[in-house]
Amino acid sequence: MNINELILNAIKSIDYGDTESAKKFIEKALELDPNNTLAKYIRDKIYDLEPHMGCCNFMLGNFERAAYTKDTFPEETHICFLQPYRRAMALVELGEYDKALKALDDLIKVKKDFVPAWRQKAVLLETLGRYEEALKCIDVILSLNSFDIFALYLKGKILKQLGRFKEALEYLYKAVNLNKDLILAYKDIAYCELIIGNYRNALEWLNKYLEKVPNDNEALFYLALAYEGLKEDEKAIKILDKVIKRAKNKNLLLYKNAILLKAKILERNGKLDEAIELYNKALEK
Repeated sequence: MNINELILNAIKSIDYGDTESAKKFIEKALELDPNNTLAKYIRDKIYDLEPHMGCCNFMLGNFERAAYTKDTFPEETHICFLQPYRRAMALVELGEYDKALKALDDLIKVKKDFVPAWRQKAVLLETLGRYEEALKCIDVILSLNSFDIFALYLKGKILKQLGRFKEALEYLYKAVNLNKDLILAYKDIAYCELIIGNYRNALEWLNKYLEKVPNDNEALFYLALAYEGLKEDEKAIKILDKVIKRAKNKNLLLYKNAILLKAKILERNGKLDEAIELYNKALEK
């Protein structure tokens, strides 16, 4: 290729977000003519653009390219931490969780108070079921900012998953008190209240949640459980019938659990034939 073709290919590579190829073309162009003004200008611009191209690649879903873009920000600038953070998120999207955790750990070693990295690490560990490690990350965030809503919510959610329901409620309530629009927390609060037997509280939070998310069948099932716990059987059965109808052919586990709960209520009320019929139905494949 002549120098003009090399420069043109470099420009095309930049348009495609491939700064690595662009650099190679420009380096070859400068080997042919070290004083070429346009080639030198493009070379300088590539290094200015590269971090931004990586961000664009991430936004466009080009995660592999975004994950392996080299850093070009000066280390002394605050923005230099954004690129390795974005790389870690791209690695998560690629399913390369171990590499993502290592990237986050490397970033945290350099910037120990970089909350987004701690937050992303906590989320990743929670996703992988490594709850105790996730809790340690969250505690770091809360030590930096005790009012971090996301950290409070995630800690409550993880404690709920660990079966530590009373502790979970402490953090979930803190999160909701700081942000009333944290709708997902409503369902988690309701579940914890339900499990520890605070059925009235569970009903209150489930009704608030279902006002916003009326088609959540699992939440409807929790509502039936709360009414069953309060011995308000007619209300429970009415809700269960709705869950059974909705969950059939969509969520087999929820469908069978709803049938079993309805059978339990009918058995308790002496309707043994109907209960047996439902127990048999739940055993069907």
